Amino acid sequence: RELPLSKREAIIQAVRRYLANNETCPFAFKSNDQARIIAGEEEAAYAWTAVNFVTGALLESAWGSGTATPARAYGSLEMGGGSSQIAFFRPEQDIL
Repeated sequence: RELPLSKREAIIQAVRRYLANNETCPFAFKSNDQARIIAGEEEAAYAWTAVNFVTGALLESAWGSGTATPARAYGSLEMGGGSSQIAFFRPEQDIL
C-alpha cells in the first residue's frame, strides 16, 4: 500500500499471471479479485482470526462458521512497516 500506484499494479499483475498459470500454480485461480491488496481492516480481521484459531479460542464453536466468546477470545496487535492493526472481540459489534 505504500508503493506508488504504478509499482503496486505491476506487482499485483505479476502475481495474478503466476497464479493463473496452471503449470506453476496448483490453485484454481479464476478471477483477478482473488489476488488483491487488502485493506488494513481486512488485515486486522485475518490476524485476529489466525490468533484465535491457533490458540484454540475458535475451535469449540467452529461448527460451520465458528464464534468467539469474550472469555476465550484474544486480541491481536500487528505492526508493519507502514501501519498497525489492533483487533479484539466486542460482542455488540461486527469484526469489521
